[in-house]
Amino acid sequence: MQRSRWALEYVPEEFITLELCLVAVEQYGWALQFVPEAFRASELYVAAQSSIESLVFMPAVFKTPEIIRAAFQKNALSKKSLSIGQDKNGGFFFG
Repeated sequence: MQRSRWALEYVPEEFITLELCLVAVEQYGWALQFVPEAFRASELYVAAQSSIESLVFMPAVFKTPEIIRAAFQKNALSKKSLSIGQDKNGGFFFG
C-alpha cells in the first residue's frame, strides 16, 4: 500500500482483509472508495480520519465534527484555525 493510493483497487477480493483496508485507508484516504462493504465499519472510518480525501467517501453518519476536525488537522490545512459547526439540518459548516 505504500506505493500507490490506488493499490487496494487492484487487490483480488479474496485477499482483502480488514487489516489491509485499515492500512490502506490510514495511508491514503482515497482508498476508502475501494473498501468492500463488508469491511465498512466505524473502526475503518476512524482510521480514515487521517485524510481529508476520505471524507468524500464516508457516510454522513460518520462525519462527526470530531472526525472532520481530525482530518483537517492531520492535513496541511491544519496550520490555519478551523472551526466546524453543525447546522439545524444536520449538515456541517466550516468557519
